[in-house]
Amino acid sequence: MDVTFLTTQFKVKEIVQDCIESIRAIYPEVPLVVVDDGSRDASTEYLRELANGDKHTLAIISEDNLGQGDALHLGISHIDTPYVFTLHADTETQRGGFLEEMLERFLAEPNLFAIGHRVPVHKIGPLQCVWPTAMMMDLVKYSELSPFKSGGLPCVIPTMIEAQEKGYLLEDFPIFDYIEHKGTSVRSDGGGTIRKAIEERIISGEISREDWDRMTQWKNRFRGYFE
Repeated sequence: MDVTFLTTQFKVKEIVQDCIESIRAIYPEVPLVVVDDGSRDASTEYLRELANGDKHTLAIISEDNLGQGDALHLGISHIDTPYVFTLHADTETQRGGFLEEMLERFLAEPNLFAIGHRVPVHKIGPLQCVWPTAMMMDLVKYSELSPFKSGGLPCVIPTMIEAQEKGYLLEDFPIFDYIEHKGTSVRSDGGGTIRKAIEERIISGEISREDWDRMTQWKNRFRGYFE
């Protein structure tokens, strides 16, 4: 199969273990890349042991805590399939068939960049974003765009906007009929509440594209969100 699973984790051993075991129960031989985002705890050792015992799994141990966007980009740099399926550590795969159907969509539409749960970036205008919680993406097209950066949902928005400006398509897919998003934080210290609040404001239209540009430009003002 021409796709690799990709997830990142930071100090959430039990959560990422559930995620991986649910994937392997349905897709035992599809390549899987897991990026440990500088955890240095039991979750790091779990991933090392997992990769040693599973020839289809690659564990990448980052020296630093990069943030989700940069960690995803690091994982992507180690993938040699044409497509990647990204999913958050706090997801559980319930049933199969979605990889096959998504790959068929890519074959049917050459301009397709990403497919998954599609949401508007803001209320006014046609710009969209595919939720990185569970999405498939064309890596050849990704290589032409600005890489994912920072953390949370906004880490993919500039790339998604750039893809649409180049004429690439984003397609909606009922991925949460196949995968459960538990909604738990990807940080063991309970962080993520601020990130979630800003994500919701972007989706609802309370934060516009211009707001997003300012947030990116003045990143230090939102350091608690981006890190």
